[in-house]
Amino acid sequence: MQMRHETEGVLGYIYLDLYPRAGKYNHAAQFTIRCGRDQGPGVDYQKPVVALVCNFTNASGSDPVLLSHGEAETLFHEFGHACHSLLSRTKFQHLSGTRGPVDFVEIPSHLFEHFIWDHRVLSKFARSVYTGRAISQNEIDRFQRDSSMVSEPGQLRPPRFASMQGKSPR
Repeated sequence: MQMRHETEGVLGYIYLDLYPRAGKYNHAAQFTIRCGRDQGPGVDYQKPVVALVCNFTNASGSDPVLLSHGEAETLFHEFGHACHSLLSRTKFQHLSGTRGPVDFVEIPSHLFEHFIWDHRVLSKFARSVYTGRAISQNEIDRFQRDSSMVSEPGQLRPPRFASMQGKSPR
């Protein structure tokens, strides 16, 4: 797949390897195949090439491929890294895209993760496979509320679970 700018043309290329197979790396990551870099006067900018390697759930039989919210969040995170690599313009390839300080490298990917909770973004593609209806703001709010319980520090979880069951924690 290529990333294009309306006036600058092709900015770079993204290869997608989204589903598991025997012997494949078993996590999700963005790998730089070729860094972007300035090649000097009169020479086109070397276009970056990256790969998004993930292991999303495969379709079962004739069922469509459906990403879980966690898988979609992972895809957005890794796509943030890909955008960082494809949109950076550097003189030296060792400073291109994700080849920098870790804190800086993670900013675009963490920013993209937040889009997966935004109704304006989700409503563009998150639809019922049965009815075609877009996800509602109420569904997103409920899902986010339910998901936050899992991400709270361990000491806060038991009281929350107990309150959900109508019991007091031990």
